[in-house]
Amino acid sequence: RHDTVLISIIYGQSEVGTLQPITTLGNIAHAHGILFHTDAVQVAGRLPIDVQQLPVDLLSLSSHKIYGPQGAGALYVRPGVELVPLMCGGGQELRLRSGTQAMPAIAGFGVAAELAQQEMTSETPRLIELRDRLFSQLADAPNLIPTGDLINRLPHHLSFYLQYGDGDISGKTIVRQMNLAGIGISAGAACNSGKLSPSPILLAMGYPESAALRAIRITLGRDTTLEDVDWTAIVLLQVLERVSRFTLVKT
Repeated sequence: RHDTVLISIIYGQSEVGTLQPITTLGNIAHAHGILFHTDAVQVAGRLPIDVQQLPVDLLSLSSHKIYGPQGAGALYVRPGVELVPLMCGGGQELRLRSGTQAMPAIAGFGVAAELAQQEMTSETPRLIELRDRLFSQLADAPNLIPTGDLINRLPHHLSFYLQYGDGDISGKTIVRQMNLAGIGISAGAACNSGKLSPSPILLAMGYPESAALRAIRITLGRDTTLEDVDWTAIVLLQVLERVSRFTLVKT
């Protein structure tokens, strides 16, 4: 559109794990005189981020995604980009967001960022190895279809949808069964965890509503071990087998 002033793209998609081509998209935006923002919350601490190399004008980060305190975040603003504050008052945070700052959360965020930077060279390959191992163990699971790009993908992320004809089976069905075994997975994005509705991301990607209602995702972290991954595969395969028997009985 001729009146577009800002393009905002999620760097690493939280529901399907796909890494977007931020460099290409940013260059396209700038070629048309449009500011470019990316949400790098899922990428931070797992892949290198260099704002001097990336064609981004604005970049968002969140503390809790790199094991820092909740309630703290950061917004990189390229020099020369002028923002209008949403809240006026004391002039804190370069007059962009007035109000008393949560210094403990900010300090914790800084320490978490330092640790993430130090550990990235060893932690990211470890997560990729665990992720690919789990993908491989689940590759032959009936009715479990991967979503998102399997190559250009977040290092710690797996996502699927369930291919069942029974309308009673949803992603939350699998989540509950896994929780009973002490394994936490999710259905869709964490910010929509309380809703039983089709994933808007999968719908936008062209998946049918039946698939969008049956999305699940598994994320790995600093404390995830090889044994955890193997146990998750065993339990999930057992759960899928039970669900398959249930659908056969009903039909």
